[in-house]
Amino acid sequence: ALGDQKIASLTPLQMQEQVNAWSKKLVYGRKLKGLMNNIFKYAIRHGYTDTNPMVSVVTTGRKQADKSSDFYDKDELKTFLDLVDQTKDLEKITLFRLLAFTGARKGEVLALEWADWTDSTLAINKAVTRGFGGEEIGPTKNASSKRLISLDPKTIELLKKWQAENPDNKYIFQGEEEKPMPGSLPRKWLLQVLKGHKLRPIRIHGFRHTHASLCFEAGMTLKQVQHRLGHSDLKTTM
Repeated sequence: ALGDQKIASLTPLQMQEQVNAWSKKLVYGRKLKGLMNNIFKYAIRHGYTDTNPMVSVVTTGRKQADKSSDFYDKDELKTFLDLVDQTKDLEKITLFRLLAFTGARKGEVLALEWADWTDSTLAINKAVTRGFGGEEIGPTKNASSKRLISLDPKTIELLKKWQAENPDNKYIFQGEEEKPMPGSLPRKWLLQVLKGHKLRPIRIHGFRHTHASLCFEAGMTLKQVQHRLGHSDLKTTM
């Protein structure tokens, strides 16, 4: 939207109109406003411009995400995992099992190395993030996100099978050139798995919500779920 313009030429009115357009069209219009704010701060720090036009920009009402479709209940998850099993693709089976049974963020799962897995625990200590240079390995979202997650027997069994097929890989889910799998791939796989079936698609982040709801259903306390999900604030878990 703005890439062909000089940063010093952008005006508050122009940015307000752009943010209005994003807010109407996208659920995450506010995130783009925040990103632009950071870009202008960076530009000021390095002498490309003197002012930040985002300071006077206000956010209008955002498009609401459909919260009802943001996670699967127990039966829906079972149906989904059965459909994944039917693909006979061990990588897909292992990936979706980890997403659903650890509650880890997508970026955390894709950054996992085989060295992070020890018997029945998984060490979450980094994440795939998207920067100006594309996808790269970076720190977790916050200090609380560094954690050890316990694994159930079936997930451990799948990891053992998948490792036996890929003994020389660095990453559990490896793409080309010894890099993690691209972040867009899990969503593509989910849509392929669901093609021709009645089960509705959820966002990949929805598996984290699914996991949280199943943890509570299983009788875990708020503090236990907070630690498992790596939330810095208990309010987020609530």
